Amino acid sequence: MIQQRTRPRSLDYLTGNDVFELLPDLITLQAGRSLRADRTHPLALAAHKERMPLLGLRDAAGMTASDFGTALEVGLSQLLKSSFAPSNTDVQRVTKTIEVRDFKEVDFPTISMEEPGEEAEDAHETAPLKMSIVEGDRKGRLRTFSGKIRFARHVWMTWGTELAAAITDYSQSIFPGIERRLLAECLEGATWTTGTGSLSIAGMETAATALRDQTNGAGQKCGLGIAALIVPSKLEMTARVVREGLGWRDLGITVLPDLTSDTTWYAVADPQLSAPVTRLVLQSSPNPRIYLNPLIIEGFESAVQHDVDFVPLSGVPGIVKVSP
Repeated sequence: MIQQRTRPRSLDYLTGNDVFELLPDLITLQAGRSLRADRTHPLALAAHKERMPLLGLRDAAGMTASDFGTALEVGLSQLLKSSFAPSNTDVQRVTKTIEVRDFKEVDFPTISMEEPGEEAEDAHETAPLKMSIVEGDRKGRLRTFSGKIRFARHVWMTWGTELAAAITDYSQSIFPGIERRLLAECLEGATWTTGTGSLSIAGMETAATALRDQTNGAGQKCGLGIAALIVPSKLEMTARVVREGLGWRDLGITVLPDLTSDTTWYAVADPQLSAPVTRLVLQSSPNPRIYLNPLIIEGFESAVQHDVDFVPLSGVPGIVKVSP
């Protein structure tokens, strides 16, 4: 008598909570990515080994279409969030992120205060500082980038896990690409301190001097150092050679393929010290996200969305544009 192959007992008694917990790991495994066995949900390993379809999970756990859709939406969003940050490090290295509450226009006022003077020993009170506030010259507003994905029932039933993994892969690559393009447009559409020189040690000296000589609202030289370079694709290897030649291991290099000039590059200070470019994201959802349509029962329909924009802050030190 041939013994019938059965699933591990744990898969025979799946619960809705199990599905919520295992979905991110299962989709990751199905995408062909490796996970440490001791950090992977054991039910995800078992389901992956058996090539268990997503709708099979739903049926085994006795979940409603609505509950399963919620679990899938949460799982996909978790995966997208965890993979987006590493893919977008280069952009966030050279900008300062500000979370805004809504989609209304945001005003970034220019605030200047004079340098305090030396106080005499017999002074009766501290002299007030002159201050100026200029509103309305620098504004920003979130922009929404989204699209809908839909599969027929038979496609979703056959390739559900693979399609879910593909959506995650698509989102983690497409949204950082959008941010790189927006940052390139922001840089090329604004007026910055300029310098003349190629990307070389001599050019770096020119950029470093110009950056340190920039002044703040009090008229002081800021003394900001270079923290990163922003370069077009054709200068990437040159930037790496210059970094190696200077022995400057922690010099960041951000490559923006959408820059239109192959010879212009930017020297940027640490945005935590001074940030001439601000990256706006939505406070409640700062990362790209995935929505599922709960009204689609047997098929699949989702939307991927990211709300972001980049705002150049004229007059803020921290960036030098260099061209031959």
